Amino acid sequence: MSSPFPLIVLALAGALFLSSCEPANRWVEPKQSVPSGLISVGIGRVNITPSDPIRMSGYGGRTGLSTGAAGRLWAKAIAIGEGQETAILVTLDLIGVPSWLTANVVTELGIPEANLALCATHTHSGPHLRDVLNPIFMEDIPSDHWATINRYSDALTAKVVEACQLALNDRQPGRLSWGQGEVGFAGNRRVLENGQWTGFGTQADGPVDHSLPVLKITDSEGALRGILANYACHCTTLGGSFTDIHGDWAGEAQRLLEERYPGTSAMIAIGCGADSNPNPRGTFEDVEKNALSLVDEVERVLNTHLNPLTQIPNTEIDHITLPLDPLPQREFWEAHAASDIKTAYYAQQILKRLDAGESLPTSIDYPIQTWTFGKNLAMVFLAGEVVVDYSIKLKERFDANRIWINAYANAIPSYIPSRRLYDEGGYEVDRSMYYYDKPVRLSPDTEDLVLDEVLQQLPHDYYSDQTLSLIPAPISKEDALSTMEIHPDLQIELVAAEPLTSDPIDIAWGADGRLWVVEMADYPLGIEGQKRGGGRIRFLEDSDGDSIYDQSTLFMDSIPYPTSVFPWKDGVLITSPPDLLFARDTDENGMADTISTLYTGFNRGNQQHLVNGMHWGLDGWIYLANGDSGGNIRAVNSDQ
Repeated sequence: MSSPFPLIVLALAGALFLSSCEPANRWVEPKQSVPSGLISVGIGRVNITPSDPIRMSGYGGRTGLSTGAAGRLWAKAIAIGEGQETAILVTLDLIGVPSWLTANVVTELGIPEANLALCATHTHSGPHLRDVLNPIFMEDIPSDHWATINRYSDALTAKVVEACQLALNDRQPGRLSWGQGEVGFAGNRRVLENGQWTGFGTQADGPVDHSLPVLKITDSEGALRGILANYACHCTTLGGSFTDIHGDWAGEAQRLLEERYPGTSAMIAIGCGADSNPNPRGTFEDVEKNALSLVDEVERVLNTHLNPLTQIPNTEIDHITLPLDPLPQREFWEAHAASDIKTAYYAQQILKRLDAGESLPTSIDYPIQTWTFGKNLAMVFLAGEVVVDYSIKLKERFDANRIWINAYANAIPSYIPSRRLYDEGGYEVDRSMYYYDKPVRLSPDTEDLVLDEVLQQLPHDYYSDQTLSLIPAPISKEDALSTMEIHPDLQIELVAAEPLTSDPIDIAWGADGRLWVVEMADYPLGIEGQKRGGGRIRFLEDSDGDSIYDQSTLFMDSIPYPTSVFPWKDGVLITSPPDLLFARDTDENGMADTISTLYTGFNRGNQQHLVNGMHWGLDGWIYLANGDSGGNIRAVNSDQ
C-alpha cells in the first residue's frame, strides 16, 4: 500500500547571485547600432611616458633619476559592449597596477569593478609609482624624488580614464576572434641545489609557459583595428644599468606590431611569468630579438583560423584574503636590523613602526577577476607577480584550449608564490616580500586559496575532464529526481529550488506552513574572505495552494555563520555562534525588527562543527547540538 504522505525534498544546490550597483551614468553610447552577429568594440590610447626625469622602479640598486626616454610608455584600452555591460581592458607599460589606481578609475568611470581590468607589462625600465615596491631601494627616497613620483602618480588616473573614454567613444560594430601560438624566449630563472633555491640563472628544465594567446579586433568589414597578445615572461631584458625609460620587450613588440600593421593598436599583457626571465637578455639588441620573435608568431597566428567571440564577456570579481605566515618576534627584527645585509634597512623601519604602536600586516587583499565570452574563452586576471605554476595548474583544471591567464592585473601586493616555491624558498618567496612591504612570506595555503577561487568563478563548461571527474557539473532541477532511488511506497516532489533560495543548510516548517531556510552564504571565510557575516534567514510560502513554494522573503541577513532556525512563539530561534538569537517581525512586513540574544558563549571554532540542530524533545524542551566547539554558555535574556 502506498503512503498517503509525500516525502518532500528541498533542493539544496548552490547558486550564483550577481549584485549590481548604480554607479554614475557616464557612458557614451556607441555611435552606431550593432547588427546581429557583431560586437560593439572601441580602442583608445594615451601616452603615459614621464615628461620629467624620475626615479625608476624594478631594480633596487638603481637609485638615480631617468636620463631620457628610449621608447614611449602607453595606456591602451579596449572597450567591449554597450551600456552598463561594457567591459574595458587596459594595458599599461608600468611596473604594476597600484590598487588605488584601479579604485580611482572605477570611480571616475562609474563602472562596476568587475568590468574593468588593468594589466601592467611589468617593465623594469618605467617610473617608480606611489605605493608600489616603496622599500625596494632599501634607503630613504629623497623628498625631491618623491615630489616627482607623486606628481606622476597623481596624473596617472586621469590618463588611464582618458584612454578608457577614448575607447568608449570609439566603439563601433566589429568582430573579436582569438587563437594561440608559442614563443620560446622565456626561461625559468630559479636555480636549485638539493631542492633549495640558490640564486638566479637559467633552468633548462624549469617550468615555463610558452603559450601566446592572441586577440584579433576587426571592424565589421574585417579590417584589422587592434591586437592583444599575452606572454608569461618578466620584462627584464634591460638590466639595472639602463637608465632610459622604455617598455622593454613588451613595449618594443607593441611598436613593431603597429609598424607591421599600420593604423592598428597593439597591446601586450603578461601571464604568470614572475619566475621567468627573457633569454637572451642584457642589451637593447636582445630586446629587439625577443620582441621580433613574438611579433612574428603573432603574425602567424593572425593568419590562421581563429575562434570567433560572439558574446560580450560576463564579468566577475572577488577579493579574497591571503594570510601571511606568523609574524616574527621583535628579537628577529632587532637582530636583522643590526646585521650588515641590505635588507637591514627594512628591519629598522619595522622597529620604528612597532615603537610607534603600529601593527604589521598579517594578510593581503587579493582581487581575482574572470571574464567569460560565452563558452568560447575564459580570461583570468590575477593580481601581483604570479609564478608559472598557477598557469600550469589552471590549464590542468580547465580546458587549456579555452583559457587565457593574465597576471599583474588590478593590484600588485607582492609576489604570489606556489606551494612548490614555498617549499624551495628563495627570492620570490622570502626576500621579495620586504620589497613589497610585507614582513613575512605568504602562507602555504596561498596556492589552494587562489586556485579554488578561480574554480568557483569559472563555469563548469570550462572545467577539464580531470576536474569534471572530481567535481561533476550540476544538473538541472528537472533532472534531479532521475538521480534518486525512490522506494515504491514513497513519492518525492520538488517543492523549492533556486532562485527562491541559495546556499541553504537547514530548514524548518512553521505551524502556518511557512518553510524557514538558513542560508550560509559566508562559508567558509566570510563575505569576500573578510570574515564578515553574510548568512541569511528567509521563509518560503505557497501562495496558490498547490504545495509548491512560489514566494521567498528575506527575513534577516548579514548574520555570521547561522547554522539552524526553529519557529518558536511569534518568531524564530537562530543559532549564530556565539549566540542563540530570537528574532520577531512585530510590524508584519516580513522582516525581523526585534532581535534579542537568549544565550551566548557558544565557541565558533570549525564552521562545520558549530552549534546547530534545534528540535523539540518529548519533554517539551528544545534541544540543540554543539558539535565539538565547546564554550561557556550563559543566559542573557531570561524574559523570553
